[in-house]
Amino acid sequence: MKKILVCLITIVVVMNLSAQVEGTIQWRPEIDFTYQVNGEYVEISSETGYVDEPGMPQIPYCVKTFLIPVNAQPVIQVKYVNRKLQKKDVLLYPVQPPIPIGESILSWVEPNSDIYNSSNPFPGKYAEIVSDRMDFGYHLVTVRFYPIEYIPKQRELYTCDIAYSLTFSMAKKLASTSIIEKQSEYLSQLDEDYIRSIIDNKEMLSEITPNIKASFRKGRLGAMVSAAEKNANSDVDNYLPEYLIITNEALKDKFRILADWKTKKGIPAIIETVEEISTTYTGSDIQEKIRNYLVDVKRNYGSMFVLLGGDTNVIPARVKKSRYSKNKDWVAVDFYYTCVDNGNWNKNGNNIYYEADKIDFEDSKDWGVSFKLGRAPVETLEEAEIFVNKVIHYEKADLNIDYSYINNSVAADAFISKNENTGYLSNEKRSEIASFYSETNLNRWLIYDHYNCKSNIATCSNKHSVYEDQSGKGEELNKVHFVSALQNGGNSGLNHFHLVYHMDHSSPEGMGTSSKDKNESISNWDVDNLNNGYYYQIVMSGGCSPADITKDCIAEHFINNPQGGAVAFIGNADTGWANEHVHLGQFLSELYKTSANATNRYDLSILHQKALENIKYKNLKLANCALHLLGDPEMQVWSDVPKTMNVTLMPASLTTGENMIMVNINGLPQNETARICIQKKDELYIVDQLANGSHTINVSVQTLGVVNITVTAHNFRPVERDAQVSQNGSESTIAVEDLIYNDKGTGVSIGNGDGQLDAGETIELTVKLRNTGNSALNGVTASLISTSDDIEIVNANATFGNIAGNTAVRSVTPFVFKINKDSGEHLRNNSSGINLNLQISVNGETKIQPLKIDNIYAPKIEIGNQKITWTSNGNTTVEAGETVKMNIDLMNVGQAEATGLKAVLISNNLQVSCSSTPIVYPSIAFSETKTNTIAFQFQTSSSYAGILSFTLQVSNEYGRTWNFPVNPLSRPSVIKTSTLDFQPYASSINVYWTPVKEVAGYNIYRSDNGENGIYRRLNRFPLKAAYYLDDSLAERTLYYYKVAAISTNGNESEWSAAYRTWTSYPVVSPFPKRLATGVYSSVSCPNIADVDNDGKQEIFWIYEDRYDTHTSYIMGFRPSGEELYDIDGNVTTVSGFVKTPTMLTGQVAFGDLSGNGEQNIVASTWEDDKKYQEKRAVYCYSPFDRDGDHKPDLLWEKRIPYSMFQSPVIANLDGSADGTMEVIVKSHQTSDIFILDHDGNEVRRLNPNVHVTNGKDHNRSALTVADLDGDGQMEIIASYDSLGIYIWRQDGTPFTTNPFWGAGIPRLASAPVVCDLNEDGKKEILFSQRQMAESKVFAISLDGDKTVAGWDGSQTIPYTVNAVGSTLDHTLSVGDINNDGHLEVVILGHETVKAWTHTGKLIFSKSIKGLFPQENYASNMNTPILADVDGDAVPDIVFCCNNYIYALHNDGSDIIGFPIISDEKFLDTPCVADIDNDGKSELIAGNEHELYVWKTDGVPTAIEWGVKRGNPQNTNEYFPTVCQPTLINSNEVWDGESPCGNVVLQSGRLLIPAGKTMVLNKTFSVIVRSGAVLEVDGGSILNARLVVQKGGTVIVKNNGLIKLRAGSDFDMEKGAILDFSFGAIDIP
Repeated sequence: MKKILVCLITIVVVMNLSAQVEGTIQWRPEIDFTYQVNGEYVEISSETGYVDEPGMPQIPYCVKTFLIPVNAQPVIQVKYVNRKLQKKDVLLYPVQPPIPIGESILSWVEPNSDIYNSSNPFPGKYAEIVSDRMDFGYHLVTVRFYPIEYIPKQRELYTCDIAYSLTFSMAKKLASTSIIEKQSEYLSQLDEDYIRSIIDNKEMLSEITPNIKASFRKGRLGAMVSAAEKNANSDVDNYLPEYLIITNEALKDKFRILADWKTKKGIPAIIETVEEISTTYTGSDIQEKIRNYLVDVKRNYGSMFVLLGGDTNVIPARVKKSRYSKNKDWVAVDFYYTCVDNGNWNKNGNNIYYEADKIDFEDSKDWGVSFKLGRAPVETLEEAEIFVNKVIHYEKADLNIDYSYINNSVAADAFISKNENTGYLSNEKRSEIASFYSETNLNRWLIYDHYNCKSNIATCSNKHSVYEDQSGKGEELNKVHFVSALQNGGNSGLNHFHLVYHMDHSSPEGMGTSSKDKNESISNWDVDNLNNGYYYQIVMSGGCSPADITKDCIAEHFINNPQGGAVAFIGNADTGWANEHVHLGQFLSELYKTSANATNRYDLSILHQKALENIKYKNLKLANCALHLLGDPEMQVWSDVPKTMNVTLMPASLTTGENMIMVNINGLPQNETARICIQKKDELYIVDQLANGSHTINVSVQTLGVVNITVTAHNFRPVERDAQVSQNGSESTIAVEDLIYNDKGTGVSIGNGDGQLDAGETIELTVKLRNTGNSALNGVTASLISTSDDIEIVNANATFGNIAGNTAVRSVTPFVFKINKDSGEHLRNNSSGINLNLQISVNGETKIQPLKIDNIYAPKIEIGNQKITWTSNGNTTVEAGETVKMNIDLMNVGQAEATGLKAVLISNNLQVSCSSTPIVYPSIAFSETKTNTIAFQFQTSSSYAGILSFTLQVSNEYGRTWNFPVNPLSRPSVIKTSTLDFQPYASSINVYWTPVKEVAGYNIYRSDNGENGIYRRLNRFPLKAAYYLDDSLAERTLYYYKVAAISTNGNESEWSAAYRTWTSYPVVSPFPKRLATGVYSSVSCPNIADVDNDGKQEIFWIYEDRYDTHTSYIMGFRPSGEELYDIDGNVTTVSGFVKTPTMLTGQVAFGDLSGNGEQNIVASTWEDDKKYQEKRAVYCYSPFDRDGDHKPDLLWEKRIPYSMFQSPVIANLDGSADGTMEVIVKSHQTSDIFILDHDGNEVRRLNPNVHVTNGKDHNRSALTVADLDGDGQMEIIASYDSLGIYIWRQDGTPFTTNPFWGAGIPRLASAPVVCDLNEDGKKEILFSQRQMAESKVFAISLDGDKTVAGWDGSQTIPYTVNAVGSTLDHTLSVGDINNDGHLEVVILGHETVKAWTHTGKLIFSKSIKGLFPQENYASNMNTPILADVDGDAVPDIVFCCNNYIYALHNDGSDIIGFPIISDEKFLDTPCVADIDNDGKSELIAGNEHELYVWKTDGVPTAIEWGVKRGNPQNTNEYFPTVCQPTLINSNEVWDGESPCGNVVLQSGRLLIPAGKTMVLNKTFSVIVRSGAVLEVDGGSILNARLVVQKGGTVIVKNNGLIKLRAGSDFDMEKGAILDFSFGAIDIP
């Protein structure tokens, strides 16, 4: 569609007070917009943005940006509107929400009835200012025009010719932070070029200047480094810096290499460290300190290139809530560092940034761009070296590769949405993406979903829209093709790819490659294994979160790949939108200059900036701040194959003194220039822009050595030459080698002797001169001349005498200068740095050399707290007729020590008199606060009326003075601890509180030695925000904090009461995990098992949607956080292990149902609603996908007519030798207990058969299964309230008689626990009561009178009573929690935890506020976990309570580091296990929406009760050890031990040699997988069952023996191999 937008702009300037921009907006149908019928609606299509509020008529608008003076206040006025009726009876399409790349098509949003039934014109305005900001020092105003108007009720559509006037008056006051003191000429040119490209009144650019005081080619500022790193008269220092790297001390040297290269090619670069920033700048956390530093950088240097040199552990990211409301992750926003002109993104002063427009920021003002910023996401020296080498080699194009790859680009595009019912695929941008390449010189390769899939092909017909690429240069999108293209160009026939574009579902850990259609993606592992060598790529992805730097994201893996990967990555740190494919178009348009609004720049930052801009926003806003640049922002991007520049440089060598360098350049494109940089270390630095032709550059060289000459131009390889400098025999050459300062108070100097130059000091300056020639210089003298009002020369002359060749001497006597006492700071690395001129006389000649003197610092005193310490009547209350003493704190915020301080207190009130005697203060160093050495004293008269008003006059030893108002009675209110909160981390604590209005800031104090310990102030400067991130703390340690508010007069409130906090356990990344779809939540607890036989345990957890769809997800995660399956084909989301058509709860059960070594996952339905009763079932899943649908196989589904609140139990009930197991489930709606075989067939039902009608024959308590009598077969135990405890044998007959015990005891409704409590070799049963004010804990034996010694009914615990719908079960756990060899019993109750010995003696009773509350529907089902978490090898007691996870020692005392705090409630039991086999246990728990994993110090052998039901099978029987399979993955020799569990040969060879025996228990097997070999070479396997799968091999030789147990099998699949010609297999 050809677009002609008629916009007539006229500029009218009236004097210097006001001005205006006038114009007209005219839109025409079929030119500026078109109509499309979409069902009953009409859509207006335009290349502009649209009204974006869902449900509103989708009206397009156009956006224009205007440049106005920096101090102007703009107003948009509509002068007149000419309306033209275009259509009648038009029902406009309602706006739909943007489609996130991570969701299918969102629910349809109906038209807003209020709007669509209104006769008011929509949108009801013709123009509005949407942005009024400062970009790079320019004042820009963006206006949105609405040239189409809709009358909804009448369904009439109009076009509107809009005549407008943007007027502005010079009334706006500039903030001091907005003013740029100095900026390099080059940066100014770049900024002007950018501004020209985005404004619509380009003719004003020459009339309106940016907010820069001075733009210099030369002027100083070489490096933000210590003086020791620079020579005194560095010529590099005379260039303003253009490139800044912020990193830490550890990585600084690696990034110095990059800084040196930038400087060498003519971009002066400086480095600053986080450590230095942290000690120098104010802020509540390091992020705020870095931003405050950048505010100074912007003010002093302008719009520099800024590289954040490190991942978020080096340069922490500010985080915000996702722009997509359903994404609950906190996402990084490096624009916090990019935009520093206005605001601080935390206007309300709390600890949450970017909360909302008008709350924390002004969306229309605060997004002004200040820097050209990128990030190097590196953590180690090795990664930093990789990054730096990639950038330098990319820019130099100096590697031995075929650089024709620069002209190659690949684009991958997938269908974003899939209708789960019809399978219809939608939301792709194949045609648009292909069109972006049309005006470039790129060789494109398109990897598309259903590439050229025609409508007559069955897989495409009616499955999606049809797109055909006539070029045929493309292929089908899948993982293999995409990885192959990244690797070496793949099937394209092209030589690798330079530019890579990707649009599909993504996540921090992966990028989709047809995720919806084919369920494929690439992972971090795939990127790590790319070996594309030096064919470095620039990758752009529009997917969700591939550049989420808060995680180990895939973008980092591209950049940090040492064998190739990418040199830069542009991608979202947040949710991506499906329509943001336009980023690629804008990127290519800027790089290949296909738009009239392109700049003349090729740096990576401009490409990123232009990619961010779009037709909708035209500028940065909260809605489009997701796209981040990971890479060097100044890196020049190739747009064609690198060429060799035709440059001639003469002469080849130079001499000391004056030189003339001849430069001849040919072959540059018309109107383009080359950049030449001439550098001799820190002595010489010249930068210039040269066009084709011959040029002469005058160069003065003082010392011998090498001059580096570098010439760069776009699409040309840099030319680097080294010119050797030799001695010019006829020229005397002398150079300043060093400056030595004396401020020690010796000689005539006056100062504090700290070695730095401070305001007011008198300095002796000794200059060291070097004769750089070979001939002696005689009678050298020099004079010092000041160029600053802040420097007074006291002794201007010095002699040096004779200086031999190549020798350095000091001045015989020092120069002396005095620094003005009122001087401000003058920093060498700042535009305020001071030059002195040194006039050197030698051999009758006079030379002047500038001396850049060291930093000059000044003290800056601020008043602090004013406190009454004594009154004559002793009550410290100021009353009439009293003498009063007072202390006044002073703080020094200047970097010079304040010395010789004296202060005089002056009363401004006739009712109060003061002594005029000066009071002395000790010296105050930078950032320190000190109080007076002797109290200030004043007297109140008898007429004193309660008002105090003083002035404090402070002076230092040099006579500098400060005056402060003083009123000790005016101070803020105390901050209440009830307003404090905290978030603990492993080594830091974020303390935050409710912001207090009308205060100047806060102080925070910490005690490391208890609540009543010594409190030390943490903040060097007053905090502006109501939080403080206290880092570098000891792990799992208690800390106490007190907070005080500071008034505007410096007074501090009384400290808050002590607030108790602690450092916690680290969360294992990338947890927490959250289901991304729907409105699912969880009231379940995790369970764990090694389901894939990798030796590590996987985590399973259940979500349910109990209010809408009544469906559930079973989640399955590896210890690494990776999902076992990506069932929705969307790597962006956490999608679950399986989705069930009905609702589940509790936890899954695990068991090898078929005895084949495969752990099955079994879950049962919790669905009380009769509407869904047909869906009630038990589900059994395999952990493997054998049918190829990318989902785990559903092995069977058994319909059950009742809802099952409790989880299934798995056990080998009959003790069958084949190892098969049964599933036992219990309903809470009936008394039936269902027993299913391993195939899901019902074996039998158990029932008390008491036929009561009061509901006492069923409840919500869980089953227990155990072999009570040691006969090898299991019993089933259930509690039935007042009916008592029932026990059945596995065949359905009663264990003895039923009820077995407890008939008539009310509310016996808990899951029984089976263990040998009294150590008599027999098993006992323990249980308790529910919904009782005092719940009894019972222990019964299996014979006699069923009593257990010591358990007499006195063991009780408060519980929940009279609460509707609560106390569904009451569970306990047992284990040896004190390593005394005996079992203890632990149970939770109402705000109480209790533990008893095995003899029933109370060990402790611990109060826990909020535990098992008296609330309706508070199910109160948490079970205490007994496992070591603090590393002392003694089991601890771990449990959940609301938003907390507690851990107690075995005496009930708290474990430091607990409770762990969540922002949502934990509704069921956690678990503890060493899931990753690293020798330390993990703590796993799920709150209402997220699954967490914490790394503890726990010893895995000290786990007594690790999961809710004691073991993964949910049997509720105590086992000292939970058997895990023995996994064989390599060649091993059996050691003769008896295994606990199956022996699974997955690969390699297991040898059982002579003399070694493997004895299996009665239910476990040896399983030989494909490719594995079991070799019984003279040894034996007893009590065996063998399963040999296809491709597996069993060899029995040298009289080896395999003796099968009775009733077991030797199962060999077809294709298995058996060789036992020299051994025996004994089959009973």
